[in-house]
Amino acid sequence: MCGRFVRHTHVRELTALVGALDHPADPRPSYNIAPSQDVLNAHEHGGRRVLVPMRWGLVPRWAKDAKKMHPINARAETVASNGVFRLALRTGRTLIPADGFYEWMRSEHGKQPFYVYRCDGKPSWFAGVSDTWQGADEPLTTCAIITTAANEDMQPIHHRMPVILTEESWDTWLDPHNEDWAGLQRLLRPSADGLITLRRVSTRVNNPRNDLPELITAEPGV
Repeated sequence: MCGRFVRHTHVRELTALVGALDHPADPRPSYNIAPSQDVLNAHEHGGRRVLVPMRWGLVPRWAKDAKKMHPINARAETVASNGVFRLALRTGRTLIPADGFYEWMRSEHGKQPFYVYRCDGKPSWFAGVSDTWQGADEPLTTCAIITTAANEDMQPIHHRMPVILTEESWDTWLDPHNEDWAGLQRLLRPSADGLITLRRVSTRVNNPRNDLPELITAEPGV
């Protein structure tokens, strides 16, 4: 799964990397993004690729209200059939930029957090789905990250990981006219072995109020 992640690359660089034409004012970097916060999403809107904030935790358009916590992750194996995500997959595919994410390994001594990031230092782009809920006051657009089985690098600490899409697949994933569901499903696979690396970090990341660069470098107990 993916329950916390990091985004510190400047929005202008992300905009250039993904080929977006519009982006929001630069949100401050965050080293401990948690559910219910706004996260950046690249998607196609009106024939333009844009980078916009959406709330993390998907509220489907048919929900009665948006007050309850909604799913932050969608399983690749069931995203096309699960009623919560089915319409979002068809009409709201996105890319969510992240410089890395956290995962916790269970042990006899408790849960040890790890920071997971690309070996080449580049941002990852997670496969995401989004939907817009029409409230009484204004619409609310929310998103979820698609997860898949862990690759060999990830397996020692957890059995799931976010789907990290390669640059070659971005256009295919974001194309709102693409209805090749079987082809889209094939993109939702574990990343190639050797793409990511892991670092043990301090349990301070457990508290989402802690949001400092040291979180991704500090050794346990620091």
